[in-house]
Amino acid sequence: MTDDKRLIEDYLPIEAISAESSREKSVRKGHISTLHLWWARRPLVACRAAVYGALVPASRFVPNGGSDEKKKSLGRANSAKFVKDLCKYPGGPRAIEEAQRHILVAHADRLTQELVDWRAEKTTKPGWVEEFKFSGVTVTMEDITAGRAPRPRVLDMFAGGGTIPLEALRLGCEAYEAGARHTAGAYNSARVLIARTQSLCGQQRHPIDPRVGNVRNHEPGLCEAYTFVISEVVIRAKSKDETTLGG
Repeated sequence: MTDDKRLIEDYLPIEAISAESSREKSVRKGHISTLHLWWARRPLVACRAAVYGALVPASRFVPNGGSDEKKKSLGRANSAKFVKDLCKYPGGPRAIEEAQRHILVAHADRLTQELVDWRAEKTTKPGWVEEFKFSGVTVTMEDITAGRAPRPRVLDMFAGGGTIPLEALRLGCEAYEAGARHTAGAYNSARVLIARTQSLCGQQRHPIDPRVGNVRNHEPGLCEAYTFVISEVVIRAKSKDETTLGG
């Protein structure tokens, strides 16, 4: 792929993202961060913008026709409009579904290019071909969603409160995190589990996959019980950190 410049390398509406991040930081009731107060917690919307911008090509929003300067200007205007809509707290299901589609289509194109380069003997065989037993000529978004090809994989080596992995999952990626503290790992797992539980209990649409929607036929008290158990896991992990790492 000759030109794979990503949106984050070209343009993001930083002022609008910053304003929404500031507004989100003031939200307390119902926010997933209230499970456990974490040092320097990153706003969900800022991390959503970073993950999206890192995985979608800058050319995504550039129209055909016109001078290069005009196409660049219109492309940035189009991307700003979409990213502003995507990066609102808590986030609309329609915008998140569209963002997932953008990411998976771009990823399918990159995987297809890997196949082309391999078959032209420019590179070695991609590891995922053997892993997924892929035998096609091109990769489509449908191949990825059906599990016939890999999703984008996002690694956060210093995950802390886990905002980047959470937003990567929300946008349809596989997410991996690492951290030195037991609390961080337990907290990150708990955030995802509680978000899923809230969805199952009809409190909100699924934050990881908006297509799940609301389900209300679970036993009364399930959310409260599940949330309590997860909270206890985080508390015990924090206690272990204080013992092994000195607080």
